[in-house]
Amino acid sequence: MPRSLPEAWFMFTTFIFGVILCAFVDKIYLSYLPLERSPIMRVRTILIIVSTFFACVYFLVKIVTVGGYYWPCFGSQALINYSMVLLVLSTTLHFSALLSNQLYIPIVLISRKIEGWSTFKDLKYLTDRMQQLCPEVALPLPTPSVLSFLLNPEYYLYNAIIAIMDGKSMLDDLLLEEAFKGEPALWEGDMLREALRVKRALQSINQSEDFWNIVKEYRQASRRLIIGQYQYLSQEVS
Repeated sequence: MPRSLPEAWFMFTTFIFGVILCAFVDKIYLSYLPLERSPIMRVRTILIIVSTFFACVYFLVKIVTVGGYYWPCFGSQALINYSMVLLVLSTTLHFSALLSNQLYIPIVLISRKIEGWSTFKDLKYLTDRMQQLCPEVALPLPTPSVLSFLLNPEYYLYNAIIAIMDGKSMLDDLLLEEAFKGEPALWEGDMLREALRVKRALQSINQSEDFWNIVKEYRQASRRLIIGQYQYLSQEVS
């Protein structure tokens, strides 16, 4: 707590400067985060962003406590204790961002496996559509338990991508205009519209990229199909 007017103004100016610096650092790292591809560096960046946010709140609380020089209620012990908690949190998180990469690897692996389970559930919608449209090619994909998936996520994601790619190849072949000449239609009505909808969603995906990029693109396509299905059902109901 300040004991004189010059001290109060000095503390106020210092804390304002701290808020500006923290806000500037947060802005820089928030703009940088979407561009970062390394999982470990993303974790570090997130820790820096969170620590700087806590530091910014700390300075804001300290500005309020400086007001205790004029209004004693602002200089309560509760606010002072709260500011100390924020200071400890921001300092701890900041130094955590500087730790060795070896300490981050287990965290990154666990987070990737959890993210993989969410990806698998999104892909399941697309694999189900393929199995419905192309049962001869896209075999049913069993749904593992969460524990089974976390033990070997690449295996289940690989099977899902193979089922989707096989179904996509069959859709591309069967939806060619020449494929229907002199042959009975494989799909009619809603089934044909669904086949065309799935084909359009997948036609722009580059299958020669890195495996994880392919997984990402098929996941996005599956989510677009889910959103489109919800919108279609909403229109039907209305």
